[in-house]
Amino acid sequence: TEVEFATLNWVHWWNNERLHEALEYRTPAEIIDMYNQTRVSELTPV
Repeated sequence: TEVEFATLNWVHWWNNERLHEALEYRTPAEIIDMYNQTRVSELTPV
């Protein structure tokens, strides 16, 4: 229904796109990207 779709969109925005104060005003997606880059560099042989 329309309400379910609107709710899903809001939850997606809340969890993935809004700037979080606890994340130094970054989005969760930015934090995940930073984490993944760190992990890749740790796993890459020198």
